[in-house]
Amino acid sequence: MQTVLNTLGEFVAHEWRFLLLIPLLALLAYAWAVFFTTKRFLEWTTKLWPLSARMHFELGRFLDRDEPGKAEAELKRAISLKPEMREAYYALANLQLDKQDRLDDAETTVRQMLRQFPGDPIGYCFQGILRDRRECYPEAEKAFRMANAAAPDFAWPCSLLGQLLRDKLNNRLGAEIAYRQAIRNQPDNWANYLHLGNLLMEARRFEDAATCYQMAARKNRGDAGSQINLGLALIGAQRIEEARKVLPQAMRAQPKSAFTELRLGRLLRQLKNRSKAEAAFRRAIDKDPSLLDAYDELSQVLDETPTGMAEAEQVCREGLKIDGEDQQLNYDLSLLLRRMHREDEAIPFLEKILAGDPDDFDSCLGLAAIHKRCGDNDSFLKYAEKARALVPADEPYSLACLEGIFDNRERAFEHLKQAVQPASFSRWWAWQDPDLQFLRDDPRFVEIVGPRPDPEHAAA
Repeated sequence: MQTVLNTLGEFVAHEWRFLLLIPLLALLAYAWAVFFTTKRFLEWTTKLWPLSARMHFELGRFLDRDEPGKAEAELKRAISLKPEMREAYYALANLQLDKQDRLDDAETTVRQMLRQFPGDPIGYCFQGILRDRRECYPEAEKAFRMANAAAPDFAWPCSLLGQLLRDKLNNRLGAEIAYRQAIRNQPDNWANYLHLGNLLMEARRFEDAATCYQMAARKNRGDAGSQINLGLALIGAQRIEEARKVLPQAMRAQPKSAFTELRLGRLLRQLKNRSKAEAAFRRAIDKDPSLLDAYDELSQVLDETPTGMAEAEQVCREGLKIDGEDQQLNYDLSLLLRRMHREDEAIPFLEKILAGDPDDFDSCLGLAAIHKRCGDNDSFLKYAEKARALVPADEPYSLACLEGIFDNRERAFEHLKQAVQPASFSRWWAWQDPDLQFLRDDPRFVEIVGPRPDPEHAAA
């Protein structure tokens, strides 16, 4: 110990100047961090070289999000100094397109861009985005196709076109072609695979969707959304065990957005992990209190527990405070109220759905069942006949419910035999569904559906 102290003392005695440098260096580092920031450095360089378009461009790009007004002025200055600088036009148009009230200014910038650079594919892309924001969808499609024609190997116009065709023009085949071209042009971009997978998932082409999500997850292993969507696609393709293997990877990726939490909850729910699904839906609501789908999913998970109906009702009502016209929440709340034998309270919610969508089969069927139970024959016939005109011919479960309400039991049970065939059929819900209440007293119901599930295993 004495030797160590002697050595330390000798070092301090001989190297005291070095020790004094440590606080001095720390002070200089602090001064650099405070005063010599990137912003200050760029501001000084623009003052030193006021005619440098590059310096004004770099400053404008750096200030893009924090000080948009000053950023716009710097970008315009860069364009005035060097009109052939494409990046400055791109940055300025992108900045203006971020705000709906600046679309006129964005229009001016895009026109200047296309005059300066005729046939520029990025200019056409910005023009398409602008038309999309103005809800001029055919003109947006035209602009994206012009960008694609100008640069057939460029992936961005294909991705934008696919999104427009899918979301705004309901052209799923065209969207699929556009996304596949984007993948050919940029095979390392995971987002293109994700977009195509989402499109195929909506079309219930689960095997193809799973392939796309696998590629997206492989290209970007840190993206939770790709992993979660892969699990959902595998479940849709009836590859349950593979979906279970995907789940740990999805959990490790740590979803950051409310929508990703929502999808994680759906995956957990499909894998019968209700407690973790409930936690995911609650996190989704915490991250985005306006995400109505999360309220709907949370209410359904709570409803699957033996004592969760009261809280499920509360969750539905909280969602309806945000948007009282949401059809799914109105319908789910009506089902809860009917199952709690509060049919009179359910009627306004079903009528609200029909006010927005007069051809909603489920609401007509629900009102018919309520009025039949209450003995209002005229109202029963009114809604039951309307439901019969709207019933999907390829949905045996809906046909079983309808024929049961009309007391056509032979037909109802024939349809029910078909409805129980898919693996996705819920025996628990068949025993809970108020639209099947007129069939459950018949012994054939137990023969077809099976015995009433144990409340502790409600949704099994």
